[in-house]
Amino acid sequence: MNTSDFPQDIVPKKKYQIFISSAYEELKEQRKGLIDTILKSDHIPSGMEMFSAGDEDEFEVIKEAINQSDIYVALVGAQYGSTITVDGEEKSYTQLEFEYATREAKKPYIIYLLNDDEFTEERNRIDRSDNKDKRYDRKIREFRDVAKKGQIVDFFSSSNMNSLMRHLLFHCKIC
Repeated sequence: MNTSDFPQDIVPKKKYQIFISSAYEELKEQRKGLIDTILKSDHIPSGMEMFSAGDEDEFEVIKEAINQSDIYVALVGAQYGSTITVDGEEKSYTQLEFEYATREAKKPYIIYLLNDDEFTEERNRIDRSDNKDKRYDRKIREFRDVAKKGQIVDFFSSSNMNSLMRHLLFHCKIC
């Protein structure tokens, strides 16, 4: 007997565990919106809310969470975010998670980038401020360039988060 023998309204659909990655402080509200959308659609969110940015051992826990996930989603805004030194190079957790999920764990992934106009505006604001992230201007730009070459890439702005969430749900249905 297989699931086609049952009425489709009682057959459990595939539940995806979705790992969400981003610079936490900058995109807190967007992350919350994605998490709520994932939960409302009966999928399982995963991400840095379970961890605190700290040290290299902690990244091993994050890698395990990515391994256990079905899909990796990155929100890439204008800030590089919390960093860690790995193999002598300083990288953001978001970039390390992206590299691990896409290159080593080979997870299907969706990348959401802050649209270019808002990115430029926000980077200009950062450059004029005391924000520690201004020293990472080159790194965030290089990371965005790499992320733009991803499997599924879309742009978001603060005004289109609802469409971003619908986009994510659509891709969860076809992954």
